[in-house]
Amino acid sequence: MRWKDRGTALDRPHVGPDPARPASPLVTHRQENTTMAETDAQLRKDLDQLRNDMTQIMSDVRTLAQERREQATSSARAYKDRVNDTVRDYSEKAGDTVRHYGEQASAQGARAADYASRQIESQPFTSVIAAFGIGVLAGRLLDGRR
Repeated sequence: MRWKDRGTALDRPHVGPDPARPASPLVTHRQENTTMAETDAQLRKDLDQLRNDMTQIMSDVRTLAQERREQATSSARAYKDRVNDTVRDYSEKAGDTVRHYGEQASAQGARAADYASRQIESQPFTSVIAAFGIGVLAGRLLDGRR
């Protein structure tokens, strides 16, 4: 509504203060100050509550992070222990297997040496001729390679 369209107070159909304008600038200013003071106090209260909430959230996040770190460390230690146990078991099994095959090879070598010894004792002439023949054959093979 434009100023010229408003007319005078007498031209208006209602009686009393204009609802569009405050009755007294002094009363309005006091109401605004009270409202601003209340708003300011409420904002400060809300800000303090927000700070408290953020502090609590940060504390909760730190606690959760610490718990997760402890869980991860515990899980890693348990996994490391399982791996060490598995490696130790396989190492022991490999050692046992090597010992077993070593003992078998040693026993087989001892049997072969014993057999050869018995053969030489029972047939000394044949053994000397066989050794001579093997020597000649080895000499020719090695001489032919030069």
